[in-house]
Amino acid sequence: MAFKQANRLKGGFYEFSKNTRDFSHGMNSQKCLIYNLIS
Repeated sequence: MAFKQANRLKGGFYEFSKNTRDFSHGMNSQKCLIYNLIS
């Protein structure tokens, strides 16, 4: 039971970090886009 719980936690953390990476990557893309429009 505890093992399954730990695995789920690990999976959740992996999803979270993946989403965070995607989000920051998206933010960087938007910054570049805006920067290119301004300059």
